[in-house]
Amino acid sequence: MKLINAGVAVVLVLVLGVIGISPKFASSSQSKLAPTASDPGQKVYLPIFFSYRPSAPIYSTSYYMLTVDSSTLYNMGCKLGQYDQDLAGTRETVVVLDFGSPKKVGSEYGADLFWMGPVSITQITNAVKNFGMGY
Repeated sequence: MKLINAGVAVVLVLVLGVIGISPKFASSSQSKLAPTASDPGQKVYLPIFFSYRPSAPIYSTSYYMLTVDSSTLYNMGCKLGQYDQDLAGTRETVVVLDFGSPKKVGSEYGADLFWMGPVSITQITNAVKNFGMGY
């Protein structure tokens, strides 16, 4: 990784040199926002190396559906909603309801509930609505 960053830095400095911009690196005592009065020349500060450490990734809950039963999905949504309500602060929850692989069911499309049988888009739509109402 350091080798890649060093390569990028070299290429960047070479490109800037070709187009006529001379990069200068400030010492820790100089301001990085504006040139000082003792050195009125134009300076270009390039943040070539930086440390990016993102916070913990946001997670989501995934359910691999084996049914489209309205009461089952309503109860699943209610359980997740109760869990979110009990947590302090504001929640922005992402839920994945995975109904399996796409499959043609009769004349319309649907999904194969992980080998539990085919269901239509209408059944999936009603199941998702019940989950949402429960939440």
